[in-house]
Amino acid sequence: MTDKEKIQSFGDMVQATEKLTRSWRLALLITNILWALVFLAFILLAYLTPDTSYQVQDFEQQTQTQSAGTEVVTRGD
Repeated sequence: MTDKEKIQSFGDMVQATEKLTRSWRLALLITNILWALVFLAFILLAYLTPDTSYQVQDFEQQTQTQSAGTEVVTRGD
């Protein structure tokens, strides 16, 4: 086998390998993008603050309600 034939054979192997791995590279790219979206959603959800949260305590004679948002208000009825 001459050097020219060896180079041509090597080039053919490289092209065949690229054809075989093209779909896997595309799948890897798509899954990486999907994982990036999932992690971005987790990060965004971690930093979301609720508008207002309520806590109610109901005792025998009185009820206490506490709501917390941008300001904290406690009221006893």
